Amino acid sequence: MQEELEKGNFTLLESGKEIEYTTILTFYSEDFKKNYVVYTDNTTSEDGKLNTFASSYNPNSESFELNPIETKEEWDNIEKVISESVFGGEKKEKKKCSNIR
Repeated sequence: MQEELEKGNFTLLESGKEIEYTTILTFYSEDFKKNYVVYTDNTTSEDGKLNTFASSYNPNSESFELNPIETKEEWDNIEKVISESVFGGEKKEKKKCSNIR
């Protein structure tokens, strides 16, 4: 599963149904000592924004499992990394990633 995550596509079983996801970004946070993945199911919200999700994961685990983000500080860090990735490190007006779950 780790390989699929990094290649860009992976499938999870949710409520008995296979859902395919596309990886947007993977990164390791020194602050939290965790690996993270930002991903999408390629659907859009009512306001037309791409539905995106973020989870932590352990790349060294024998079984692949996505874990929920536990704190506001982790969410803030994820949003910062996304912003830096999207804007190439340029200083931009801070915008919340409202569709990240």
